Order: sequence, then structure tokens, then C-alpha cells
Amino acid sequence: MPGHEELDRQRRSSEGGVCPDDAASSPSRRRSFSTPVGAASAGRDAGPTCGAVRTGLLIAGWANVGAGLVGLFVPLMPTTIFLLIALWCFSRSSLRFHRWLYHHPTLGRTLRAWHREGVIPLRAKVAAVAVMTASWLATTIFLAKTWWLPAVMLAVFAAMAAFILSRPHRSRLGEPVGE
Repeated sequence: MPGHEELDRQRRSSEGGVCPDDAASSPSRRRSFSTPVGAASAGRDAGPTCGAVRTGLLIAGWANVGAGLVGLFVPLMPTTIFLLIALWCFSRSSLRFHRWLYHHPTLGRTLRAWHREGVIPLRAKVAAVAVMTASWLATTIFLAKTWWLPAVMLAVFAAMAAFILSRPHRSRLGEPVGE
């Protein structure tokens, strides 16, 4: 997987186009687009994000940054997943905000560790499995009237927990990881 710097270089050097929403406007108001960061490594072009789509992605990105910040202070609330969603939103709407979040001294550590090595911090693993277990128990004891809902939840949560627990929790690069 190419590094972040390589993706930035590919993005800057890729051929851009004109946002379809702005094609009818004057040349000075046209907005260029290029392959979003991350799309090059996936072998696909996510296309332009213009107008309402771009605004929606920016709002979603900042909402997820806010949720991630809340997760820093509220026990058992995840942080990393919200920041990953925000990073994805920004990769398709604002290179400036994407770079800010990715290189942030505090918030960016886990994002860089995930991007480079697929690392999930131990604290995040414990919190995720604890929340899934508590959700399953609460549903089984208080909400489920039949057997199928807890069974489906157990199957989904077991698969999610297996993936989470299979990921490394320490970076091989020596960069501190944690939330």
C-alpha cells in the first residue's frame, strides 16, 4: 500500500477535470478535482465531489471529528472509527482538512498507524469488545422476545470481534499509538 506522501504526490500529479456542477459557470469559477487521497491505492477514481455532495461530506467529516473528540473523554465510546470516517469524508471533499487530521499530533497517531500497519490500539479493542458484549447482553435479557435476534447479533458481533482482535495493537514503526 503506498504511503501517504505517495498518495499526495499521485493526487497532485493526476489529471484533473472540471466539476460537472460548475461546468456551465465562467472559467474563473470552475473548480478542479483530482483523484482523492486513498482512491489511487484502491485502484478506482471516486470522481469529483461538488456542490451539495462536497458540503455534505464536509459536514459529515466535522461531525465525525466532533464525535471522535467526545470519544476521547467518554469511557467506552470509540474514537478511532469516527476519525477514520472523518478522514474518508475529507479525502473526498477537502485535501486541506484531510492533511490536517492525518498529520494532527494527537488525533493523527491512530489514523497513521491504521493506514500504515492496520493497528488498532489495545484500549480501543477492549472498548469495542466490551460495548458489543454489553449490547448483546442487554438485547438478550431485556429486548429479545425470540431467539433469532440474539443469535444474529452474536454472529455479527463475533465476526466483528474476531477482526478487531486479529489486528495488531502495537506499531512496528515505534510510533506511539493510543487514544
